[in-house]
Amino acid sequence: MVRLAAIGDIHARAGAEETLRGVFQRAQAEADLLLIAGDLTDAGLEEDARRLGRVIDEFDIPIFAVLGNHDFHQGQQNAIRRIVEKHGVHILDGEGVVFEQDGVRLGIAGAVGFGGGFRPYNLTPFGEGEWKQLYGKIVEETRKLDRAFAAVSGADYLVGLTHYAPTPETMGEEPEQLFPYLGSSELGDALERFNAFMGIHGHAHRGRLEGCTANGVPVFNVAMPIVDCPVVWEFKPAAEYQQPPSATPRLLREVEAESQPVSAGSERA
Repeated sequence: MVRLAAIGDIHARAGAEETLRGVFQRAQAEADLLLIAGDLTDAGLEEDARRLGRVIDEFDIPIFAVLGNHDFHQGQQNAIRRIVEKHGVHILDGEGVVFEQDGVRLGIAGAVGFGGGFRPYNLTPFGEGEWKQLYGKIVEETRKLDRAFAAVSGADYLVGLTHYAPTPETMGEEPEQLFPYLGSSELGDALERFNAFMGIHGHAHRGRLEGCTANGVPVFNVAMPIVDCPVVWEFKPAAEYQQPPSATPRLLREVEAESQPVSAGSERA
């Protein structure tokens, strides 16, 4: 059996160390590995990454993460990646990794993702070149997720990890005007192409925990302002099921999927 914990938008910054310790302490107590769905830092600063690294050093749990838009804000994303990787975090950016334990092979496919909106009101490659360039970024990030899934396609369970959302169903109380900045249907297409068991994302602070893609792949928004502490799922060996497991995984800890005060960083997504 594998217990998977996930949270996003932890927004490391000065004064947030105790909150971060609570996140990692909970994950280590309840799970075998932790996924972080982006926004490791609050302002995209190297020093915030170092603060996060010092907290991580206090714990011993495998951590896999993607970066988020806050981590790119100051153009220091490469340095942030190097710093947290020195502290044992595995950053996924078009890569996949298989976590294997007790007869369970969990394939984790990671990419940051991008905005663009959700069908039928999504960005398309039409008109001026600038719009096409923007759409090209959406395609680039989706192809990264495709490559990551392909790398772990032989695992028992495939989990997609992004910062941006792959479905509007987890937008919750986010204003529709912000949807183009919060995710894209193309990311959901990648989950469906590889028959993913589920997708995990953050970014939408006023969203809701549970949703699904257009064709029914379960999706979970684990932004910290929503879930407060890591959400945990249990994965049993596929051989224990009489047919391939396809239902939404059972959450070990029920959480209230409504908007809550921001506790991990600024109100910016």
